[in-house]
Amino acid sequence: MNNKNIIKNNEEYENNFWSIFRNCFIRNLIFKKIKTIEPMKFGVFKYNQIIEVEWLLNFNYQYLLWWKVIEGSYLVFKSSILKEIKKKCLFDYFKNDKKFYSKLLFNYPNYFKPTEKNSSFLEKIAIEFDNVALIQVLVEEYNHQFNYHIIESSIEIGSYQVATYLLSLKENEIRSYKLSNLFTKIILNPLDEDLSKSLDFFINKLKIQQNNPLLLSCGRFFSFQIYRQPLKLILDCCYSIIYLKSYIQEYINDFQTNIENVTLIRNELKCENSIMVEQLLNEKYILLSVEELDDIKCKLCGGGGGGGGGGGDENNLKLEIYKFPSSNEMIRKLYNMLIIFNRKKGEKCMFESFLFYKSKYYSSTSALSFISPNLSPLLFKSYRFGIFKKEDLILKNGEVSCFNHKCSKNVQFKIFEYCPLEEEKQLEFLKAVCEYSKNEITDKYQKYLINTQTILYCINIDNFNYLQLVVDLLIGKGSCGNLYRFFNVFDVNKISIKIQSAKVFDLLFKKFPIKQRVNDKNEIITVDLQIQQLFHKFLKYQPHLAFHFKNNYPKEYQMCISTSLVNLSFIIYGIDTVKLLNSSKFIFSNWKDFTDYHTDRQTDTIIQDIWNNLPTDLSIDDFIWLVENTHKNSRNSFKFSYSTPTSNILKINQLKQIHYLLNNRPDYINNNRYKSEIVDVLICIYQYGNDDNDHDDHDDDHDDNDNVVNYVFKKKLIIDQLIKKHGLNLVVYSLLDYIIKRGEIEMVSHLLSHLFIPGSRLTSISQGIISEIRKFFLVSVYNGNLEILKYLTKNFIWVYTDCEKELFQLFVIAIDNTNLEIVDFMLNEFKDLICNAIKNGFTIPNNVYIKNNVVYNNSFLLKEFKFNFLIDFIK
Repeated sequence: MNNKNIIKNNEEYENNFWSIFRNCFIRNLIFKKIKTIEPMKFGVFKYNQIIEVEWLLNFNYQYLLWWKVIEGSYLVFKSSILKEIKKKCLFDYFKNDKKFYSKLLFNYPNYFKPTEKNSSFLEKIAIEFDNVALIQVLVEEYNHQFNYHIIESSIEIGSYQVATYLLSLKENEIRSYKLSNLFTKIILNPLDEDLSKSLDFFINKLKIQQNNPLLLSCGRFFSFQIYRQPLKLILDCCYSIIYLKSYIQEYINDFQTNIENVTLIRNELKCENSIMVEQLLNEKYILLSVEELDDIKCKLCGGGGGGGGGGGDENNLKLEIYKFPSSNEMIRKLYNMLIIFNRKKGEKCMFESFLFYKSKYYSSTSALSFISPNLSPLLFKSYRFGIFKKEDLILKNGEVSCFNHKCSKNVQFKIFEYCPLEEEKQLEFLKAVCEYSKNEITDKYQKYLINTQTILYCINIDNFNYLQLVVDLLIGKGSCGNLYRFFNVFDVNKISIKIQSAKVFDLLFKKFPIKQRVNDKNEIITVDLQIQQLFHKFLKYQPHLAFHFKNNYPKEYQMCISTSLVNLSFIIYGIDTVKLLNSSKFIFSNWKDFTDYHTDRQTDTIIQDIWNNLPTDLSIDDFIWLVENTHKNSRNSFKFSYSTPTSNILKINQLKQIHYLLNNRPDYINNNRYKSEIVDVLICIYQYGNDDNDHDDHDDDHDDNDNVVNYVFKKKLIIDQLIKKHGLNLVVYSLLDYIIKRGEIEMVSHLLSHLFIPGSRLTSISQGIISEIRKFFLVSVYNGNLEILKYLTKNFIWVYTDCEKELFQLFVIAIDNTNLEIVDFMLNEFKDLICNAIKNGFTIPNNVYIKNNVVYNNSFLLKEFKFNFLIDFIK
C-alpha cells in the first residue's frame, strides 16, 4: 500500500470514529459497557497519559504511536527503543510511511534530527530494517548524501527496498560492472537462507548478468546437512538453483562424466565407503523447473509460487525435512536437487547428506550397509528410520540399543528420529521386535531386556496403541506372568509420573497387578502402600488421573483416602502452578471424602498449606474458585501470602484479587492473619485507582472544568483517608509511581503538602522528609514525566541545596534512561552544578562516561548520536 492510500485510509478511519464518538448517547453507552466489562480500573490511562514508546510497541499500540508522532505529543524514548536488532523496534514499523518518519525527525529533534554527526547512524538504521521511508525522508527532506558503499551494504544484508530506491537515484552514476562484481561476491559467499532473494533481486529486478560464469561451474553453493534444514530453506535453495540454471546446466550434465570433477570427488572421499561413493557419482540428479517447484510449494505449504519468499502454512515451512514421511516424493525430489550443490566446504557434507538420502528413501530395497568411517556408526542406523534389522537391535554389551537413547555422551540417537510422523512404520517396527524376541531370542536375559525396554518405551511416550500392540504380542490375554519377577511397571519413583493417558494406566493396571515386594533395605512393601504411593503421585503430577482412579477403582480409592491425609501436605510442595491448582481442585471437589476420615483441624491445615503454596500469578478466575471452595468447605478464612509484584501485569492481577475480596469476601481482608504490608499497599492502589475514570462518565450538559475539580477533590479525599488509615509513608510508597505515571500534578502537590507545609523553616525540616521529597524527583525522572519534574524543580529544589552529588546522580539516571528531554531540561537548569560535578571528578556509572567533553552511553542514542546540545552545555 502506498503512502497516499495509507493517509487516505487513516483520515477515513478518523472521520468515521469522530462521527460516532460525537453522538452523546452512543459514547455514554460505550463507557457504561466498558465499566460493566472491567469494573477494576487500575492500569487504565488516558490518551495524554501514555508517553512511553517502549510500552506502546510492546503492547502493539503502534497506530496510537503513529497518531502521537504525527501530532508531536510528548513521548519518552528510552534507551531500549532499539533493543536488540531484529526484536521489536520503532524503526521496524511504518517502513513505507514517509509522513510518519518526516514527523518523527521533525517533532523530536533532540533524538532524531539529522545532523552531520548522526545522519550516518540513521542511514544505518534504515538499511538494517529495510526502512525505505526513513531513507527517503533523509534524502528528500534533509539532502542526505550517500555513496555506493551504502547501496552495497543494503544489498548484502537483504534490504532490497532501500537498495532499489538508492539505485534509482544513482542509476546513471553506478556502472553495471560494479553490480556484477557484487553479484559474484554474494553468490560465492551466500547466506544460504537469503540467496534466492539475492538472486531474484539481481536477475529478475536489476537484469544483471554474471560476468564470470566459470565461477559458478563448480556447483559449490551450500554447506549444510540437508536433512536437518527446514522446508522453507530447502525451497529457497532450490529456487536459487533455478535462477542460476543458465550458468550451472553444464555442471549438472557432466557431474557424472567430467573426469576432473569425478577424480576430485573420489580423492576427497577416498576414506569413505567406496560403494557409496560410486552410488553418489552414479545417482541421477534432476533439476526441477520453476513450475514444478511452484506446484510442490503449493501442495506442501498451501502457498503461492515464485521466488524464495514465504507464505502458506508456517508450521509446515518450519518443519525439518527429515520429519516428512519417506513416501513423500515431493520432498525426495527437492532433496535430490540439492545434493550435488552441497559442496561449498568440500565433499564431506555432500556425502553425509547423500547417505541420509539413500537411507531414508532406498534402505528398504537395498542390501547395502550405509557405513562411513568418518561418521558415527549410529548416525544412520536403520531403527532411526523405522526399519527393523536384528543386527542393529542389541549392542555388544547386551543392551538393547534402539531403546537405549543415550548411546553417546553428547548425542541422543533416538529410535524413529527420522520418521517421527510415520505411525504405521513405527508399529511395524515394534511388531517385528516382539516377534523376533518371541521366536528367535533364546537367552532369557536378552529376552527380558528386549521385552521390558519395549514396554517401557511405549509407557514413556504414553502411546496406548503402541503399548497395546506390544503387550498383546508379548503377554497375550493373560497377565505378565514370569516377566513380573524382574519388572515392576508401577515403580512410583520412575514410571508412574510418565503415564498421562487413562487408557494406558488401565491397561497396565490390569496386565501388571501390583504384588508385595521387598525393597533394598529388606523392608516389606505391601500392595496397599504401593497403591497409596501411586495415588499420591497422581495427585501431585497427574491430577486428572486421580479423578479417573476414584471413578474406576472405588475400593482402592477409599483405602487411599482413609490413610493419606498425613501425606497431602507433602504432596502440594514443589508442584508447578497448573498442577498445584489441579491438585487443589481434586481435593476441594472431593472434600467430603477427606472430612469423613479426618478432623476439622487436620483438614484446615491442608487448606492453609494449599494457600501458602499458591503462586502470585494465579489467574483471577482460579483465585475466585479457590476462595469460594475454601469458604464452602471451612469455617475459617485463610492467609494468601503476597509478594512484592515484579511487573505491572502481576500487580494488576493482584489488584483484581483485592477487588474481588473487598467486594465479596471482606472477612478475608479483615482477618488479621491475612494482613500484611503488601496487602495494605495493594488496597491503597486499588482504592485510589479504581475510580480513575469516574469523572469521564457524566452528562454532557455539565461543565468539563467542574468535573475535573470534582475528580481532584475526590482523589484528595481518598488520599487523606488512606493516610489516616495506613500512614503517610505507606501511602507515598504505594501511590507515588502510579500518580507520576499519570502526570497528576495536583495529587503530587497534595501528597507533598502532607510532608511539608509551605512557609515552614527549612532548618526545621528533618533529613527523613528531605529523603522522601527526593523520591518524587527520582520517580519523575525515571518515568520521564517532564511536567512534574518542572513543578518539583520550581517548588522543592531546595532539597538538593549543597547536595551536588545527589543531584548529579539524578542527572545520571536521566542519561541512563536516554530521556533527552529531561537531560536537556536539567542541563538548562543546573548547568553550572553539573559542570562543577564533572570537574570535581564525578563519573557516570553503568557504561556511561564523559570523555573530551562529550557524553557517551552504550545505549544507542547517546553512543551513536553524540548530540550537539549535550556537548555545548557540558563545555
